[in-house]
Amino acid sequence: MTTNNPQRINGKGNIQFCTITTLAESPRQAGVIWVGTDDGRVWVTKDHGASWTECTAELIPLGGPKELWVSRVFASAHQPGTAYVTKTGFRADDFKPYVFKTTDFGRTWTAIMQGLPNKPVNVIFEDPKNPDLLYVGNDKGVYVSLNAGGNWQHFQSNMPPSVPVHDLLVHPRENDLVVGTYGRGVFVADVSALQEYKPEMAKATFHLFNIEPKPLRLEGVQFANYHLYGNRHIRTPNEPNGLSIRYFTSNSSDSLRVNIQDVQGKPVRTWRLLPKVGLNELVWNFSAAPARGRRGPANPVSPGEYLITLEQAGQKQSKPGRFTKVLGWKIGAVPTVRE
Repeated sequence: MTTNNPQRINGKGNIQFCTITTLAESPRQAGVIWVGTDDGRVWVTKDHGASWTECTAELIPLGGPKELWVSRVFASAHQPGTAYVTKTGFRADDFKPYVFKTTDFGRTWTAIMQGLPNKPVNVIFEDPKNPDLLYVGNDKGVYVSLNAGGNWQHFQSNMPPSVPVHDLLVHPRENDLVVGTYGRGVFVADVSALQEYKPEMAKATFHLFNIEPKPLRLEGVQFANYHLYGNRHIRTPNEPNGLSIRYFTSNSSDSLRVNIQDVQGKPVRTWRLLPKVGLNELVWNFSAAPARGRRGPANPVSPGEYLITLEQAGQKQSKPGRFTKVLGWKIGAVPTVRE
């Protein structure tokens, strides 16, 4: 599968060359396996490896240098013939992005690099729920495509600038994008709103995304004398303790009203906001009134089902929201929450 070049296969030191660097098995069709090597070759088999087809030459007219390291092959979870290939020229002082897609088992390919910076691409990942949602990790961070690779946008937020990203995974239950970096740890982002996004939403006045059920989490509990460890005690913040209400709007001039009602239709909480254009988030901390001090909500509500409604410019959308009691939760206990 490699060039098996005897002059390069055993270089100085203990670093081998002419090796398989990436392999992916199709979750949609048994026997479909993709392989990439560090000397640029790309292969696919549809019969469990009994026979192989090389796709290296098909990438050259699209700008994929023949001998550049294949950093990742990725088999689609949605279509058996769809796969993605990324190449990196980092080791050859070539920092251009090389990202390609096939939908017919490698017979034809499309270059999908529009919007990516001149940074080596290390990994690509297709969302398991939305086939149009793609993620790329390069030496600048994470980039996301909402249109199957038609164009890319920087997915930065509070990640360190220019952090090399070498692995990506979307957790199938939590809908979290897990980002593995080189030297800066692991980052996690909830991408459930992106999974639900459709291009036609950009033309609408606003859209309320589905609201993920959450448990009522008790916070602030300290165990043992962990303070004795000082800065050796590694701790990262949890996600917000509340229901995340995410919405997209193309209107920033009109105020937006958020109403929460219980199952009997009784008003529980209301906000009037001036949102920004794009994706917005409001976290409801399970209270019927604004929090006072640090000890939690002034008027906590009971776990159960609620109706969240958004109103803007004469239009209205509603979605159910639910939070549940956690094990060990006692009546009258007031959790520490943030809003």
